[in-house]
Amino acid sequence: MVLAKGSTVVIAGYEGALAEDYTIGLTSEFRRLADDFHNEVTEAIDVAGATAKSLSGGKVGFSSQFKQLTTQVWDHTEPASVSIGVTFDRKSNAEKDIMDIVRNICSIPLPKETTAGNLVPPGPSPIEGIGLDALLGGKQGTNDTYINFKIGNMKFNRYLMTKAEPTFNKYTDDSGYPISVTIAFDFISMWAATKNTPWGWK
Repeated sequence: MVLAKGSTVVIAGYEGALAEDYTIGLTSEFRRLADDFHNEVTEAIDVAGATAKSLSGGKVGFSSQFKQLTTQVWDHTEPASVSIGVTFDRKSNAEKDIMDIVRNICSIPLPKETTAGNLVPPGPSPIEGIGLDALLGGKQGTNDTYINFKIGNMKFNRYLMTKAEPTFNKYTDDSGYPISVTIAFDFISMWAATKNTPWGWK
């Protein structure tokens, strides 16, 4: 599926345009069934079979491997990830429009700092990640834990922003600030993508 360049993107209430065509892909990792059974016994059988082949001049040989054991079985699925560039243009005043966007959006992946200088990590806590906070009466998705964003008519809910890298336009307005900025974003879904959980598009 390809999202076309110029598609409207809304992140944290700010509207921009997709800087380049973006192809969405989801993957699963597979491994050989034999990997589950590979141990010292199978290695011994393989050595014995190779020895028999050598001693018989190639007439007799065997191994611990069967075609069925090369069957590919599912290993794991990664969380859904989205890497896009979004261009935000000046609407009235570049100092307000562009710099507000950069200050507010680009700080999302960063940790907070307490008055004591302690760093509070962004994103969910482990108990929130497994849903334990909801069972204890907490409210999920508070503050900057999750990001909901939209590309065209496609909604991406409960994602984590891992990167926000701005590149400013070389042209400025009367305020001396750039008239647009293109921000490279990396997002990752909270959990692995599945067929029947609300991991992505609605």
